[in-house]
Amino acid sequence: MDTILSGKAYWSYDYELMERDTSADIFFSMNSIIFHKHSGKIVLTNESLTITGEDGLKVALDDITQIYLGFDDVFPSSLVRGAGLFWQPLRISLRNRQVFYLVIDYNFFDSNNHRWFNALKEILSE
Repeated sequence: MDTILSGKAYWSYDYELMERDTSADIFFSMNSIIFHKHSGKIVLTNESLTITGEDGLKVALDDITQIYLGFDDVFPSSLVRGAGLFWQPLRISLRNRQVFYLVIDYNFFDSNNHRWFNALKEILSE
């Protein structure tokens, strides 16, 4: 199982984003801090996506039903400085109906989400 990509991930489940205090959204839109509930190292292989940290997550790629790069009603652009001009969240939906959002290798202005999205899209299409 060779590593295809690895990095630092900030992530939240959809229900955690929906339960947030939306009155604090202005704080996130004016600062280079991103909303997240979990963080850790993320590794992509041909078989799985694994996040280690306080709250780990291991997903078999066969369990992924959808990947999406962009904003939606759950993770709006108001949570991002610059209204999303520089990066967008990566949403992953699973067979068990879990949905989580990732921000990978965030450096206060940009992320590697586009690179991860393209890698996942290529692997999942095989």
